[in-house]
Amino acid sequence: MTRAQADRGAAGTRRGLLRLRAALVLLSALACGAVTASFAGVTATATSVRERAAPAVLQAAAARHALADTHVEAVTALDSIVRARAGQGLGLLTGPGEEYEKRLALAGQYLNQVAEDNVAGPSASARIQLSVELISAYAGWIGQAGAHLHRDPTRLLGATDLWYASRVLTTPGSGVLGHLDELLADQRAALDGLLAGTTTTAVGTLGLLLPVLALAALLVVAQVRLSRRFRRTWNPPLLAATALAAALAGMALWAAHTQARVEAAAAEVVAVAEGWQGHTDEATELARTKLLGMLGPDCPDACGPTVAEVDAADLPAGAATLVDDPVLTDRALAARTELADADHEAWTALAPLCGALLVALVLLGLHPRLDEYRFRPR
Repeated sequence: MTRAQADRGAAGTRRGLLRLRAALVLLSALACGAVTASFAGVTATATSVRERAAPAVLQAAAARHALADTHVEAVTALDSIVRARAGQGLGLLTGPGEEYEKRLALAGQYLNQVAEDNVAGPSASARIQLSVELISAYAGWIGQAGAHLHRDPTRLLGATDLWYASRVLTTPGSGVLGHLDELLADQRAALDGLLAGTTTTAVGTLGLLLPVLALAALLVVAQVRLSRRFRRTWNPPLLAATALAAALAGMALWAAHTQARVEAAAAEVVAVAEGWQGHTDEATELARTKLLGMLGPDCPDACGPTVAEVDAADLPAGAATLVDDPVLTDRALAARTELADADHEAWTALAPLCGALLVALVLLGLHPRLDEYRFRPR
């Protein structure tokens, strides 16, 4: 072989090594960028769902539930005033009672928490403010009903005040419970939007893995070519780079698994909210039954079409007593715990760190081979 042929061969080898290095660096950047973006997006979603969206959904449902329970307590306590004054052996009460005050305060606390965690924008904030104002009006009617019933429980004035309070709470479309229904729907829609932004499919996960798999394959090819060309069995930096590529693939799969966990926990949050909605409806119907009893048997026909319409509504099955389901509370706690466990925000920096190490190892692994062809006497 002539000197010119040897020089041309060396130049060709150097060009091949340069192309290999460029391809490995490019694939490292692509793989690292894709995995970093995916993992950061999923962890950001997990954080937002855990810290704001899921609590907003649960607190909105809990506020509605607490308010319905408040109404049951108010109607029950005020009905007790009437029965006590009628001589049925019950102690004389002077208002809706301490339990009513506790539940009303609890509903207000839940609404304040929804306002802090709100992810549905200004319209939801305005709905919260309106609900707070309506609750204040409701409490005013309840207080007035208690005062009237305490003075003269035989007259309908107190029961009428209680009826107006009930309408503030339950009127379809304009009542507090209706507004809280809309608020809950807004928070659920915002939660769904957050999850949709980073949702993963099998095809999407495969697309995310493609640059990582291509990088790993090219690293193996580079290892084989270098071992044959330079008669060296192993290239430790490239072996380490291959291990990091496998770690990137693991992070991509971890991101998909995390998204699935977040979606499952969010679905459980929604299921709990729906369970509380069902109990709210039962409590509302229980209060309606007691209130109609206070108005008297003749009132549905004699008190106007609104009372008659409310009286004619069907009572749902199971609405005989106020239901307090600790199972729903336990499920809500379990869902929030799962969201906390799925939040790996602290690990987000791993992907770019792996990418930087990958590039450094590729350069380190190929530099000695390139250096062998850099200086050759002519």
